[in-house]
Amino acid sequence: MKDHLIGSVLTSLMGISTCWWKRNHNTHHIACNSIEHDPDIQHMPLMAVSPRIWSKPFWSTYYEKWVTMDAFGQWAVGHQDYLFFILMAFARFNLYVQSLTLLLSRERVHFRKTEL
Repeated sequence: MKDHLIGSVLTSLMGISTCWWKRNHNTHHIACNSIEHDPDIQHMPLMAVSPRIWSKPFWSTYYEKWVTMDAFGQWAVGHQDYLFFILMAFARFNLYVQSLTLLLSRERVHFRKTEL
């Protein structure tokens, strides 16, 4: 508990939630490279890391939504080699949004007040 509290205080200064990171990271290791369950490979519609994403829509158990390939997604994935560095320049803002989304949700979160 003490380690988590220290991590929460330090990462809050950087804008990222320790609770969000642990939840995301642990889920990734439990269901590594499963397109339906692994949040670390669900970057649609901008990037695809598995050809299975093209085959049919799938239910993301982590984000609790259907993931589909539309025309924009097909274009973006087709050009992801050019878009990669542009996306990485803005990727940290997604981490901030994901952290806040978890902290403001009704889900049980340790040290919510500390991280907010």
